[in-house]
Amino acid sequence: MKSKFKKDVDYEFVGITESPEWAIRMLTGDYKEVIVRYDDIKVETLDESEDKNSGFTLSFGYTILNETALSEDYNENHLGQMLGDVLADAIQDGLEDGTAVLNER
Repeated sequence: MKSKFKKDVDYEFVGITESPEWAIRMLTGDYKEVIVRYDDIKVETLDESEDKNSGFTLSFGYTILNETALSEDYNENHLGQMLGDVLADAIQDGLEDGTAVLNER
């Protein structure tokens, strides 16, 4: 999976005081300076019978920590899709460099 978003170019990790003690700040695009805390991240592998084109599904919630950075006419669906792409990139990078761990529940 090749993401169109790059860590430290399009987004960066920032420390926050609430759990999980990290968030992502967008550095480019329509949502520049928006800071997002992801909630309830779930990565589920798919059976081959379910979808032959994808190995996993990603679901998550999110909280915008600085809503004043959003324009009044922002598109919530577009924002959600973009945040999913950013999260997928962050997970992939973290698994590759050892900074992310997937826990089974």
